[in-house]
Amino acid sequence: MENTKKSTGNYQISIEGANGKELKVILSPPSRFVVQAAMAKMLRQGGETDMIGAGEIVFNSCKIECDKEIEKNEVLLVSVFLKCFELVEIKEASLKKI
Repeated sequence: MENTKKSTGNYQISIEGANGKELKVILSPPSRFVVQAAMAKMLRQGGETDMIGAGEIVFNSCKIECDKEIEKNEVLLVSVFLKCFELVEIKEASLKKI
């Protein structure tokens, strides 16, 4: 994977692969629609949460580049999915009657 020097606003996830090799995924920031789909997946009925499924939505929607070893290895892929969910940023908001 190519090493970029300038800041692009994108995100990079790094994970250790076989023989200690650093593997990378480059992701664009998730859009509102990706966040909406990920949140819907995470907050399933019955109170269950599916962070892996939500992260997979972010991964599939925002992936720009990904080392092939990650995509072929279920353990690495699940770890990346969990990290992808961290891109779903929820800001604290307040509501008041005026």
